Amino acid sequence: MKVKLVYKKMTGMLIIPVILLCSCQTMYYLPGDKFEPVRINEMFSFGSRGTGPGKFELIDAIVTDKDGNIYIGDKQGFIHKFSPDGKFMNKIGSQGTGRGQFYDEVKGIAIDSRGRIIAADEFNNRINIFDSEGKFETSFGKKGFGNGEFMDPSGVAVDSDDNIYIVDSKTMYIQKFSKDLTFIKKFGGPSGRYYADMTFMDEKVYGSEEGKFNKTESIACINGLIYAADEGNSRIQVFDLNGSFIRTIGGSGIGKGNFFDEVEGISSDADGNIYAVNESKGKWGSINVYDKDYNPVLQFQPNSYMVSPDGMRVDNVLKRIYVVDQGNWKVRVFDLEKVKARFVK
Repeated sequence: MKVKLVYKKMTGMLIIPVILLCSCQTMYYLPGDKFEPVRINEMFSFGSRGTGPGKFELIDAIVTDKDGNIYIGDKQGFIHKFSPDGKFMNKIGSQGTGRGQFYDEVKGIAIDSRGRIIAADEFNNRINIFDSEGKFETSFGKKGFGNGEFMDPSGVAVDSDDNIYIVDSKTMYIQKFSKDLTFIKKFGGPSGRYYADMTFMDEKVYGSEEGKFNKTESIACINGLIYAADEGNSRIQVFDLNGSFIRTIGGSGIGKGNFFDEVEGISSDADGNIYAVNESKGKWGSINVYDKDYNPVLQFQPNSYMVSPDGMRVDNVLKRIYVVDQGNWKVRVFDLEKVKARFVK
């Protein structure tokens, strides 16, 4: 934990000292700073620390189905299913290396138009697919660098045609598959090239140029575009469905629309506004919001600190925003309309 004494002169006031605590870098969220996060009361939260169904060890991905049920990936090697009011219903999968099992943390989940649950089994280097009732159907992928192979798959998204997009957090490529699980193409990636043992052929590996990544996990398909969290560059990259780069959103810093740490979960509302988790390893996690033209319109936090927020989901039927508060072992639930009422144009 770093401690830094920062002095800031306020208009009409004396210079005041403020002690900032941070596990990774100095944060300057002081009174009067540009675009200070808005505090918004949550509707409710659910979950608690522990092991077993309904208890959280290390949670990450979160999605909802057409009925408003909530699915949350956990390091315990399974997916929790909760009702819309946060009551535990069922668990999907189990820990292991067999059929329908997850080796460890479930980092990415998506639900297609048929209600199939598509989940990344990161350390088994495959994708598991379950039917809408949670019964295992099939899996695809294996360890490797080739097409259709993975080296730590994490984020999962589906488009309106049920094509599947998988982020590989180690190779930093996004792979696209048809709904029948046929490989179509891959895009993104690092700047350099890999040896098969994960050493690097090129000195420059982690990308900072457009269309390249420096650590990526989260992905979303929104209105016919792919939004991928470029965590190491503190930005979101936008591609079309063919993998062509379009633009970036955000950047590193504390200014309006920027990310002061890693970008995590991404989602959208029915009006096309984009919501993205502005993670912090300390107590400064928040949510960035951009309008459909990518202008920043809000940055908000709950009244009590989120610690390392991660996955998020906007449910446009129930008008809710779900945010995984990883360090507090719970899910925060916000009223979507109350959040939208705070937008700043």
